[in-house]
Amino acid sequence: MPRKSRELRLQQAVDLSSAYDKAGVVTNSARFINDMIFKLERKKNLSSKQKSYLDSLIEQGVPEPKDLILYSRIMDAANIERLPEAIRTKLIDPFAKIAFNGWKISPAQQKWLDSLLEKAHAFKENGPWSPDSSLMEKIKFASDIAQTRNYNYWANRPGENKAAAKVAAWLVTPEQFDIEEWHIEKLLHSSRVAVREFDNPSFLPGEIRGFRNSTALILTGPHAGDSTRYNGKPVYEILHDGEAKYVIFDDIKKRIKK
Repeated sequence: MPRKSRELRLQQAVDLSSAYDKAGVVTNSARFINDMIFKLERKKNLSSKQKSYLDSLIEQGVPEPKDLILYSRIMDAANIERLPEAIRTKLIDPFAKIAFNGWKISPAQQKWLDSLLEKAHAFKENGPWSPDSSLMEKIKFASDIAQTRNYNYWANRPGENKAAAKVAAWLVTPEQFDIEEWHIEKLLHSSRVAVREFDNPSFLPGEIRGFRNSTALILTGPHAGDSTRYNGKPVYEILHDGEAKYVIFDDIKKRIKK
């Protein structure tokens, strides 16, 4: 057999790794191929055994899955155009990997897989999830509220932080992002106190309420604040002592002190 150059072996390994990825193959062989690509790209030498095994994998190509029917169902769903990455990733690893290797699926895993397949098929039929107009107003309000949260709040809630950032980016350029319902649910949960105030305002424009041992006229609200000093609390615009100002909702009293 003629000697194979480093460049040719590297290109063949890259092509095979790409084919593995497209097929959703996540195996020890796939990891080995990627390790060899890493070494070859950095001009490191492979041992004779490593060369021999890599070349045998290249010659073999993408192997056949052991549970072809289940594997095909999973990959058909995973390859739906514009399918949210969170669903695609979970379909491929662990489920395409499980089907490829012919491993047994537990009842809990089967329930999870069925849920993912259902979401994928619903996406194919209905397209990306999209909120109605009334929910959209609430989402915008909750997103504005999230911008007033301080670092300490987000540091302990990485999931909510990620969802809030994704929604904020989607609101600016919706054509560049596919939002999922769980992002919205996370955002609304993190802003739930403010959202309750949005749904059922404690104060209405024109009302006279108590404020700092005096009275104030409610002008507008509720709104999101303009800085992190509000830390997720909604504000109302009031007129107090002849001056319009924004104050946190729980600084306003329903009863007027006499």
